[in-house]
Amino acid sequence: MSSSEFSSSDAAELVLKERQRQRSLHANTAPDPRSPNNPNNALSKPKLETVSTPQWGNTPSSEHSVLDEADLDRRHRALQQKLERKQQDIQRQGKRLQKVRDELKALEVPIRAEIMNIRQQLEQANREEITLVDTVNALRNDLYNREQQLTQVRATKQHMADNLIKVMADYEKRKAERLNQIAELVADEEGANKPPPPSKSKPSSTSKFLGFS
Repeated sequence: MSSSEFSSSDAAELVLKERQRQRSLHANTAPDPRSPNNPNNALSKPKLETVSTPQWGNTPSSEHSVLDEADLDRRHRALQQKLERKQQDIQRQGKRLQKVRDELKALEVPIRAEIMNIRQQLEQANREEITLVDTVNALRNDLYNREQQLTQVRATKQHMADNLIKVMADYEKRKAERLNQIAELVADEEGANKPPPPSKSKPSSTSKFLGFS
């Protein structure tokens, strides 16, 4: 029961008591026709004031007003029922909320474990990646250096091959010149001892005989 309903009930009770007291006071203060204090039997006297009855809002002065005890009891019961229904709704909502919290907690435990497991696997994969990256970079640097060395060796090889071809060509040239000189010497010696040959093939035959080609 709320404090506002208690205040209304008390106010209605005070109104009823005040009305009864006013009626009793009015009956006690009414002049007796036989009394010398009766205005009809005496000179004019001032009008006496009585205690006023407060007006409670728009409440009429009838004893059957909306603030009577039956109506107040009805309103109190209605409010009490409303409060009880509200309390039941709050309890049901509290139970549903607790159920949801329990379900969330039950769901949170395995999810947290799974998240922790995945994080550990991720950290392990990251460590392995760092190791492999270092290894691959070292191999790539070594491969780069080896490729540079290979390029240099191939260039040197080609240079040596070119030099070899040049030397061999120079050797063949000098060899041919030397053979020609020898052939001319042989021809001169034979020409001095023999008549000149009818053909020019003999110096070549002599050269072959001497072992030159």
